[in-house]
Amino acid sequence: MNQRVIQPIFRPQALPVLVAILLSALLLLTASGISDNVAAVHASSSMTQRALPQQYESNGGSGDEWEGWVLDLPAGGLAGTWKVLAGDGTTLTITSDAATVFDPVDPARYTTDVWVEVRGVLLANGTIQATEIDLDEYEDGEIVVRMQSAADLDRLIEAAEFDSADLNVKSTLLASAHIYLLSTDDGEPDLVDRIRAVKQNYGVVWVELNYVQSVPEDDGYKTWGWGGPKEPAGYGTQDAYRQVGLPPVLGSYSGQGETISILDTGVYSAHEQFAGRLIWPGLDVIDDDMAPDDTGPGLAWGHGTHVAGIVARMAPKAKLLPVRVLDSSGRGNTFLLAYAIEWAVANGATVINMSLGTEFDSQILRDAVANAVQAGVVLVAASGNQGTEQVHYPAGYDRVLGVTSVTYLQAELRFVKSSFANYGELWVDLAAPGDGVISAMINQQGAGYATWSGTSMATAFAGGAAALAQQKLRKQSSTSATLVDPVLELLVGKGAVIDGQGAVWDQKIGRLLDVDAALLPDPRNLLYLPALMQSP
Repeated sequence: MNQRVIQPIFRPQALPVLVAILLSALLLLTASGISDNVAAVHASSSMTQRALPQQYESNGGSGDEWEGWVLDLPAGGLAGTWKVLAGDGTTLTITSDAATVFDPVDPARYTTDVWVEVRGVLLANGTIQATEIDLDEYEDGEIVVRMQSAADLDRLIEAAEFDSADLNVKSTLLASAHIYLLSTDDGEPDLVDRIRAVKQNYGVVWVELNYVQSVPEDDGYKTWGWGGPKEPAGYGTQDAYRQVGLPPVLGSYSGQGETISILDTGVYSAHEQFAGRLIWPGLDVIDDDMAPDDTGPGLAWGHGTHVAGIVARMAPKAKLLPVRVLDSSGRGNTFLLAYAIEWAVANGATVINMSLGTEFDSQILRDAVANAVQAGVVLVAASGNQGTEQVHYPAGYDRVLGVTSVTYLQAELRFVKSSFANYGELWVDLAAPGDGVISAMINQQGAGYATWSGTSMATAFAGGAAALAQQKLRKQSSTSATLVDPVLELLVGKGAVIDGQGAVWDQKIGRLLDVDAALLPDPRNLLYLPALMQSP
């Protein structure tokens, strides 16, 4: 395991909050045994779906507002024609010119894999004339602070130099650690800089933007192959489970006694694959209730159900604790993700599966992760699907199992890094199958089965494997010491070496998950005694 620095920890307890975070947008491919009735669904995300191209919402006099993933943008500058995939799956045509305001103004920040907010006017020809285009990197009107005391928070809010910000407590993550979500009327980045400059005057430990999280998928879209409402032949015996060495292990380990919390878009609780498996109610930090159903419509609808289906197969006797931290478009923020982690820990999770991530290194997320690790919870997270070395969090944090995706080349009898998968020598620990995985699904056609591809799927294999490893080590342990490091060392240390990737990939995609090698004795190390012979 690559050792990354652990930040100071605190011990959280949960309070209900509202939420959102990110999810995954991947390529869904049809797999063998699945019908060819392929539905293309483009995935993106957003805590509040303002991108409704068929029902435009007024924005208080500043024009209508839309949001979505950038599919295409002008070459050589920001003025010209844009294509944006909105929250309901509609592709919007947007024009910008010299009068359009951009935040940020750097053209290099705008690519085909970012989420933007667009304000403008709908023209008669169906295009949108943009008055403003912003990158959606953090929640508008919110900052997160950690204070030395509650009295210090009062002093900060009442400080004359921040009167224009109109600071108010919007939510408390952890009263004992004095971590708060504040609302503000000021420009968030400038306000954070101003507070940092004088933080010692007001007892501010740290302050940051409330970063947006989103699905770890390529270009923010997914294409999945719908397999129908009935369980397809080979669903439970598909090659992916054999490739990670699961079949021989299930006779000895099944996840019995473990609780895997799935932080995602929720889970469709009525699906046949989850009968008797769910701890319900769970938590929905998006709708602020205890029913984390995987609901649509939205570009990421069904993602949590698909991930949960893989986890359920990997650890067939573990309990599943769903926490809905992503909306139906697969977006959320770091404050609510941190809250969800702490809630899951407080409610008995032994493993937390996070098929999601963000490229922003958040202090509040670091603290929540460190607290969970200290509590003995194994955290597993997706590396992202941009096909780059860009670190994603929480996968990039110390003692979090960062997972990427590999594809098996049947003709060459070897694994290679999946084309979409992120990689990195210092933060990706494990690889698992992520191409065309069959699992449970819920969508506009109802409950059923579908294939999906991405690091989200690979992460689910590792999440289930972590529960099996916890079960094995718990039986062997005579102490109450945390099993986090032993689990990570077991899964990574016993993983198969993936050779032949070339200089670019060698040592950058971790070991291949192999639960057989990790959990069962090596036959070569067994002592065979001669059989007793009966006298004639």
